[in-house]
Amino acid sequence: MFTLGIWICAFATVLLLPRIVMDPNGVDPFLLRLSALGLLWIAVCSLPAARPQLPLALSVTAIILPYSCYLAGPSLAARIGWSSPALSLGLGGILELCTTLALLAALLATNATPGIWRRISLRRILPYGTGLAGCVVLTLILLLVPAVPLGRLGIATLSLHQNGWGYLLGDGFQGIAQEIAFRAMLLSVLERSMSRSHANLLQAGIFSLAHLAVQYEGPSLPLLPLTLLLGLLLGWITQKLESVWAAAIIHGFLDVAIDIGILPGLYGG
Repeated sequence: MFTLGIWICAFATVLLLPRIVMDPNGVDPFLLRLSALGLLWIAVCSLPAARPQLPLALSVTAIILPYSCYLAGPSLAARIGWSSPALSLGLGGILELCTTLALLAALLATNATPGIWRRISLRRILPYGTGLAGCVVLTLILLLVPAVPLGRLGIATLSLHQNGWGYLLGDGFQGIAQEIAFRAMLLSVLERSMSRSHANLLQAGIFSLAHLAVQYEGPSLPLLPLTLLLGLLLGWITQKLESVWAAAIIHGFLDVAIDIGILPGLYGG
């Protein structure tokens, strides 16, 4: 726990301190700096004396580094001549998911968290059914949210028709990647050294702060309690089902729904 606290403070200093005195939307250089710090942590923990900390280093770095790869999607797409926003979104999501899976494979290779194999197993049906049921509930909730306070009277159907599959790949894969990082990797690692309830609370806190520091641009502070509650709920679902896939389906669906129906109204898209 002491090690986790030290590195979270280091990450927060690297990323958040510059944002106090600079444009809060200029997150990219700070995020890359944070990713480099995570990779340095992994390198240090690969040494024999620090090897017990390697699972924690991998799980925390899986929160940051894949998102850097997601942000690289549009730039990489432009370099190879892909001008479509859908291609940029899709490529970013694929890069984020592949990077997360690589870090997951490295964590599994340590054999430090054997319980994680059950949580990422694809063989059980119940998590998929639970995830789909959660999507239905979320749809009903979102339909009850008034459109006017969100700054729009409807969804931009033309943009959705043109870029819909990009949203599915980009946001859907991003949601899956985050669930693997937070609920499969980090939660499982934290449960080795504390109770399940405390581990869930801590990962949810890190989940909410990560979104505040890295993911949301604009008025992000009011969203902090919502992301904390979402992190607690998804962690609880993962622990109850001993599977990450219900949470991954819900998270991916929610990311797509927010990008299509909420963020454009809030930020003028």
